Amino acid sequence: MSHTVLICDDAIFMRTMVGDILTQAGFEIVGEAETGLQAVEKYKQLRPDLVTMDIVMPDMGGIDAVREITKFDPNAKVLIQPSRVLEAVQRVLG
Repeated sequence: MSHTVLICDDAIFMRTMVGDILTQAGFEIVGEAETGLQAVEKYKQLRPDLVTMDIVMPDMGGIDAVREITKFDPNAKVLIQPSRVLEAVQRVLG
């Protein structure tokens, strides 16, 4: 059984890139969120095994969204995904 993931990023190309990488690694993408508020609501609804979270997003930033998620579920596993770092990796890898 694959692990489930919620991808949270306001940039669709980043959600697509992260989703492709995780899918190829055997993860199941169960949802996506474009805003911090959506991230919190979708986490509560979907209860994924892992969340990838961009730091800068509309409505509620990623750090605040992580705080809300971990208030709801102290055992939540969240990977903070700063978009500038991933953009640099994408440029290097081509």
